[in-house]
Amino acid sequence: MGKYLLKRILYSIFSVICIMIIMMFLLFTLKDRNIIVSSDPIVLKLSGNDKEYYKASLLEKYDYIEMIDYQNWMVDKYSKKLLPGEYSIANTIPNNPDPADALDTENDKIKKARYYIDLFRQDVEAQGYEVIYLKAEVDRKGQIKSGYEPRIYAQKDANPFARVWKFFSGLISVETTNDVANNCKELGKEYKTGFYLVCDKNEWSDYDKYWGGFDYSMSKISSKSDYANNAICYRLKMGIFEQDLNSEGKFEWNVIYYDAETGEKKTVFADNQVVNGVGEYTFNIIGTYVDNPNSENKSDSDNATFTTEVKKSSANPSTDLKKGTAYPIENTGIELVWDSYSNMPALKGNGTTHQYLVYFDDQFPFVHQNIVHINLGQSLAGATKGREVLDLMFSNIGQGKITSREVEYPAFVGTGITSLTADDFHTATYFYDNESLVNKDTFERYGSRYYSVDAIYSEMPKVAFSFTLGIISTVLAYFIGIPLGILMARKKDKLADKIGMAYIIFMIAVPSLAYIFIFSSIGQACGLPVKFGQEGVNPAWLVYVLPIISLTLPSIGGEMKWVRRYMIDQENSDYVKFARSQGLSEGEIFTKHISKNAIIPIVHGIPGAIIGCLSGAFVTEKVYGVPGTGGLLMDSINQNNNTMILGLTFFYSILSITSLILGDILLTVVDPRISFTGGRK
Repeated sequence: MGKYLLKRILYSIFSVICIMIIMMFLLFTLKDRNIIVSSDPIVLKLSGNDKEYYKASLLEKYDYIEMIDYQNWMVDKYSKKLLPGEYSIANTIPNNPDPADALDTENDKIKKARYYIDLFRQDVEAQGYEVIYLKAEVDRKGQIKSGYEPRIYAQKDANPFARVWKFFSGLISVETTNDVANNCKELGKEYKTGFYLVCDKNEWSDYDKYWGGFDYSMSKISSKSDYANNAICYRLKMGIFEQDLNSEGKFEWNVIYYDAETGEKKTVFADNQVVNGVGEYTFNIIGTYVDNPNSENKSDSDNATFTTEVKKSSANPSTDLKKGTAYPIENTGIELVWDSYSNMPALKGNGTTHQYLVYFDDQFPFVHQNIVHINLGQSLAGATKGREVLDLMFSNIGQGKITSREVEYPAFVGTGITSLTADDFHTATYFYDNESLVNKDTFERYGSRYYSVDAIYSEMPKVAFSFTLGIISTVLAYFIGIPLGILMARKKDKLADKIGMAYIIFMIAVPSLAYIFIFSSIGQACGLPVKFGQEGVNPAWLVYVLPIISLTLPSIGGEMKWVRRYMIDQENSDYVKFARSQGLSEGEIFTKHISKNAIIPIVHGIPGAIIGCLSGAFVTEKVYGVPGTGGLLMDSINQNNNTMILGLTFFYSILSITSLILGDILLTVVDPRISFTGGRK
C-alpha cells in the first residue's frame, strides 16, 4: 500500500506542476498583455511619460516583465558611496536622458548625470534588459508639462522558467523565532533583547532605535510644573535584563532628544552612560522654556521653544519592574499557554511574525495555525487587491460588518479592565514601522510590539459559507439519492422507475441556471428569503433553504442514476444467479449481495464530494448572493487577475488529486478484494 500511495503522490505532484506550467503559458504567453493595461482604470487618468511608466510598472506587477528603475538603481549602487551633493547631481535626470543625444554645450552637472546614466545602461544591458528613455516635453514658457517629466528604466520579458521556479520555490514558508530579527536586519532596524526606554509622559515612545530617538517636540508634550524658573523635569526609566549586560557586567546606552529651538536631534549622553546590574534606572532631564516672541499667547506651550541640560539622578536598581513602566522587546521562543480569549490552549511565539502560532476560535475551520504558510500569491485587482489567495478564502476579513465587543487587552488579561474594541488579538503580528508608532498607550494595552491586528467581522469566511451549503446538500443527496436509486433498480421498468427516470432526464436536460430560478421563484412564493443579507429573516437559517435545495436536487438525480445503473449491472452477474438458485429471496439478494457491490463505485466519489464543498458553487452562490468561494475564480478571470487565477488553479488541482487518492484508500476499506500491494487476497 505504501509503494502505491508514494507513486500516486509523485504522479500527482508531477501532474500539478504540468498544470501550472500550462496555465502560466496560457496566461503569460498566449494572452494579450495589452488587455491588462487597457482594463486598469488608472491608465485612463494618466498621460505622457507617467502613463508609459505606469504601464511598465503594471506589467511588472502582473509578472509579464522584469523592470529596473534608474533612480532605484542609483540608490542601491551609489547612495552610500557618494557624498550627498555629488549623489544629488548624479541622480538628476536630464530633460533628454538618452546619452546618445548629449550636447557639447551641456554644463558639468548634466555631463556628470549622463555619466551615471551610461553606467546604468551598460549594467542593465549586460543583464539582457532594454533601456527605455522617456524625454521631457515643455510648454511655450519652457516649463515641463504635467506628466511629461523625464524617466529612465530598463525592462525585459520575464523568464517563464524563472516564473515557474519562483511560484514553487516560494510555495511553502515556515515561521521561526528568528523572523523578527531577520526582518529588522533587512529593514535596517536595530533589534535587541531587553527593555524599551520609556518616560513617565504617555506621549514618549521609542523611535529610530529602541533606546531613544524621540521625534516629539518637548514643548508640545510638556507643561509648566512646580519647578522653579520654568524648569521642568522629565524622568526617564530604563529596565535592564541580565542578557543585556556585557562581559564586564555593564550596559552602555544613550538618549537622543529633539531640540525645538534648532530643530535638530541631540545626544543627551554623548559618551554613552554606563549602568551596572539588573533592574530599573532613573535619569532626569531638566528643561527650560524660552518664550517665542512671535507668539501672542506667552503661556501657550505650543509656541515655546525648549532648551535642555541633563543631570543624572542617583541610580536606583530595583528587581521589581512595574507593568507599564518598561516594555519587553521580544525574547525569542515558543510556549504553550492558556488562551483566555478562546478558553483553550494556544501556542504563542516571540520573535515569530505572528504572535499566535496555533489557536482556536469560533470561525471555520475553528483550528488555526500560523506556522506553515502556503503562499499562492496575492490578488492584484478588484476589491480583493493585496489580499492573499488563501486568506481571501479562509479569513472573514470584509465579510459583513466590523464587530466590537468588551474585552480585556492582552496586557490587562486577568485584571478585569475591559475596553470596547473590534481588534482580533489572535491575528497579532509584529509591528516594525517605528516612524508610525502611535504612543505609549499602545504598548500599555498590548504589552509588546505584537499589536498589528485585523478587525473582527460579523460573518463567516467565504469557505465556511460554501462548505456549509455544500456539505448539507451532499449529505442529503447521498441519503435520499441512494435509496431512491435502489428502489428504481428493484422496480425496473415499473412506475417508480419511470418516475425516477423522468426526474433524472429533467435534471440533465434543463440548464442549471433555469431550474435554480424555478426553485427560487417557488421558494419566494412560499415566503422563503431568496438573498443572503436580506433583512428581517427570522429564523436566520431560513436563508440557507433555497440554496441547499438548488444544490441537492440535481445531486440526488446523479446519485439515483449511478446507483440504478450499478445495481442493474450486478443483477446479471453469476453470483446473483447462484444466489437465486440457492433459494434466496429477492430482498436478501438485493440487501446482502447486489447493494454491497453496487455501492462500491459510489463510495469512491464520497471524498471528492466532501472536499469539493470547499470550492463552492458559482451559479448557485451568484443567484442567491452567497458570500462564498464560488465566484472567486470567475471574478479573477473577468478582472485579468493572473495571480489569483494561478493560485486558485493550484488550490483546486490539489483538492481534486487529494479526493482521488482518498477515494482509492476508501475503496480498500469497503472492498476487501482491492489491495494496493498488488497481491491476491
